[in-house]
Amino acid sequence: MPHLPSDVNLSPIDTMRVLPEARQPLDHIPIVPSTEAQDQSIDTIALRLTKEEFEHMARHPTRQDVPPTVTVEPTNRLQELLQRRSPVTRLPPEILAHIFELYVVRLSELTPGSVPAQGPFCLTQVCTLWRSIAESYPHLWTSIHFYFPESQQNREEDTPNVGLVFDLHLKRSGVLPISLTFTDHRMYHFATEDLISMLADRLRTHAQRWKRITLHMSCAYFPLLFTFTPCDLSSLEHLYISGDVLGRQPMVLRLDLESATNLKSFAYSGPGQSADDEIHLCWENLAEVAFEFVPHNGTSFTLARQFRNLVQCQNITTCSLGIDRTPWHLNDGQFITLPHLQTLRVRRLSPYAQVRGAIDLLVLPQLQTLEIDASVLISWNQRWHNRHFSSLLARSGCSLLHLSIQDVDFPNDELMRCLALSPSLTSFRFIPCPRSQNISDIIREIDVSRIPTNGQTLEHANTGPLVPQLREITLASSVKKYLDQMLRMFRSRVGARARAAGVATLRRADAVFFDLWHDTDMNRLEKVASFHAGLARWSTSMDKERDHEDMLETSVVVNSPYLPEYIDVQ
Repeated sequence: MPHLPSDVNLSPIDTMRVLPEARQPLDHIPIVPSTEAQDQSIDTIALRLTKEEFEHMARHPTRQDVPPTVTVEPTNRLQELLQRRSPVTRLPPEILAHIFELYVVRLSELTPGSVPAQGPFCLTQVCTLWRSIAESYPHLWTSIHFYFPESQQNREEDTPNVGLVFDLHLKRSGVLPISLTFTDHRMYHFATEDLISMLADRLRTHAQRWKRITLHMSCAYFPLLFTFTPCDLSSLEHLYISGDVLGRQPMVLRLDLESATNLKSFAYSGPGQSADDEIHLCWENLAEVAFEFVPHNGTSFTLARQFRNLVQCQNITTCSLGIDRTPWHLNDGQFITLPHLQTLRVRRLSPYAQVRGAIDLLVLPQLQTLEIDASVLISWNQRWHNRHFSSLLARSGCSLLHLSIQDVDFPNDELMRCLALSPSLTSFRFIPCPRSQNISDIIREIDVSRIPTNGQTLEHANTGPLVPQLREITLASSVKKYLDQMLRMFRSRVGARARAAGVATLRRADAVFFDLWHDTDMNRLEKVASFHAGLARWSTSMDKERDHEDMLETSVVVNSPYLPEYIDVQ
């Protein structure tokens, strides 16, 4: 932006030659709020254009050497800039502080990277007003984030930079509880040991301040990291520790969390098979526990070592388990009953993972939500066969409400058994792997229209229609012929047809089509477009015939994972 010194008198022609270029950045500045930088720009550009210069330009409207921009209404422009300069357009500090807090907290929830870590510091660099507000508002400094991507190999400045950020947050947050997120995706290097030692020291020194701690790094640092315990962690409510496993490094770990009497959730993914880790905490106080569930590199044996501790978790409501491929048998075959567990999440960590070592030992009488997925999408998964999950439902005698299966090769017969054992199911989500899995039988069994097939009528279970309380459903496939079956099934469970079949009316139906072969068969999308249009027309026509309580929300999503814009090549 050109600078107009106060001791130089510009001619009208020079003034109007400078003004369009100088005022261009101001054309897009919002009226509210006014910042210090914006005020300075307005001062140097608009207010230096005196009334005499405007009057002089008005008296010479026909001069040939005057550029066309002179004819722009300068007086109106000056009034607009003067209004922007008015203190009335400033937001009160209390409102700005609340906006700042939402900005920092929201970013910390969405992105575990460097953006939230710099949130408060970016705000302090805008102007003196924002700096004073940010530094005097303790809530802005209650979340500390550190993120080291794999590509960042310069480790020399890590320790002093992290220490400075720690000290600033601890000072400016006052006495408020603090949340810490520390993520290091780099491989182990001895140069980082000083950083981990400093991290452990801060955790131990300010132990009573921590409310939530999330740590992710190489397991090789765990012997240094775990030295922060024992300490007074009476304010700690959430602790998540996960490590990347590379090689077999023998180690003996001890994590003493017995002072964390208010701990509500605990997640842990530890080292490999050659390690021995002991965790001491009040398991009976936990409401949520996760073993080996957070995505990480390498093969961890955490679940095999810590599974026995589930016996003590009698009050948990949520349990998340990562299943690796190594078969193991635990607890001498004794069943583990978790009387209050409502949500079970099972994640497949490798294509040959076996669930029999864990799932076959659980009894969950209050189970309401079952989620099954995979950490990585592998098309050649070995099927999760037999009756592990259906046996779990039968053994527990629970009333399952929500079932979600995604990115695992789940056989149709086992899925049908699970659905048959869940008469109270209200939501069902099935994203098969491979995407081309034959789901015709599943759609046909959920369909309650009893459409004749080969001269016969579709027969459902003797107890009545499958999943009669279903209200929400999501189905996915890469086979276009299943779209018509989905549409027919959706129609059968809405309005008069649903009432005639004695089932609940669908409230939401989502279809996901995976366009895996778009490079050679673009006509496939025409089928999807036709399906979408037909679904929209039918939904609109049904809205006119049924009550507001029976309205159905529908959506069609086309997923094209191999398009160039979805592929990031490093």
